[in-house]
Amino acid sequence: TYVPDGYTALYDAVGCSINQLKKEVLEDLEAKKAAIVVTIFTDGKENNSKEFSDLADLVKILEDIQDTGLWTVNLVGCDLKTFDLARSLKIKAANTMQYSQGSVGTEKAMRGLARSSALYSSNVQSMGIAGAASLDYLSAVEEDDDIKIGSDTEAEDTSLGQTEDSES
Repeated sequence: TYVPDGYTALYDAVGCSINQLKKEVLEDLEAKKAAIVVTIFTDGKENNSKEFSDLADLVKILEDIQDTGLWTVNLVGCDLKTFDLARSLKIKAANTMQYSQGSVGTEKAMRGLARSSALYSSNVQSMGIAGAASLDYLSAVEEDDDIKIGSDTEAEDTSLGQTEDSES
C-alpha cells in the first residue's frame, strides 16, 4: 500500500528524466527526425530535490529544449499553484492545465490529454516535425468548471471551486 509522505522531488524527476531522454533520442533529434512531448504531472509542490535543488538549473534545461523547436513541455496539475509553477519553470501558459482535485476533474483532464495527443500527432504528421513547436498541445482540451488551460494574455483564475484549505 502506497502511503504519501509529502516528499516530492519534482525538479529531480523532471531534470533527470529529460537528461536521460535526450541521451536516448539524441541521434533522431540531431537529424530532426523526432518531436518530443514531455508532460509533467504534479499534485503539489517541489520540496525534496537534491540534484536539481537550484531552480535555475532546471529552467535552463527546459528553456534549451523548448528553444530547439523539437520539444513541447506541458504541465498538468491539480494544485492551486499550477500556473505559478509553470511560469517559474518557463513552460508556455497554453501548455499548462489545472484540473480540480477528485475523480471528475482527473477524468476530464485525462480525456482532454488523450484528445490533445491524437490531434497533436495528426498535426505533426501533416505539418512535419518542423511545425511541432508552433502547436499548442492542449488546444483540444475543453475548459469548464473543472479544467483550466493557461493563457499568455490573461491572468489565470485558479479557483476551480477549490480553496487553499483543500490543498493536499
